[in-house]
Amino acid sequence: MIKLNKLFSKSKDPSSKAVRKSDNKGTCYRDEQHAQTIWTMNHMLSYTPVVICRFDTLDAARKAVLNLSYIHEVTDTKELITSEPLEFGCYRNAQGQGEVIICGKALTKKHWQEAKDTLTSAGGTVYKEQEPREETKKPAPKASAKANACKFVRKEQNGMNTYEIYRGASRAAATEFLQAHPVNKPLYYIVVETPEGNFGRDKDGIYQEP
Repeated sequence: MIKLNKLFSKSKDPSSKAVRKSDNKGTCYRDEQHAQTIWTMNHMLSYTPVVICRFDTLDAARKAVLNLSYIHEVTDTKELITSEPLEFGCYRNAQGQGEVIICGKALTKKHWQEAKDTLTSAGGTVYKEQEPREETKKPAPKASAKANACKFVRKEQNGMNTYEIYRGASRAAATEFLQAHPVNKPLYYIVVETPEGNFGRDKDGIYQEP
């Protein structure tokens, strides 16, 4: 009877709740190249809080990042998601090491410190760090006039893919607009056409079309 009680009590544990890809509130970097591309496009010219830790293996990096309170593993696909509006990645870098990056303008001091302490405690070595200058409030900031300058043009369906097409005045306007409009659905894309090229966002984050 005691064993049965223990068995049934597990189902009441909130940690056993299934995690879905649609629960993701941030941007996940698929690999090192994706991380470098987004960083160059969005953060190179501005101060962005970040902590990057390197591990001997990718497996060690993954185990460490899953110790963070805001990083979770999707129940069926085993993909990583975040319950906070930040950017993150766990991948193998060019040196063959496991690398974890936690960053973003919405990264709070609390979550930055948790990442640094947790990752280093798990054996990670800090490669790069920039502490948040001040506590960032959790709600996303209101879109600026520059973001609102992107105007809706049309919506297209190409096979299973859905595209929302906008037109913007510049790369900066497109980037700010896309940062304010996250995508959580697969096969769904927001694209902003500008004189400097086309920029888009899908469930994995912001990118520039070749």
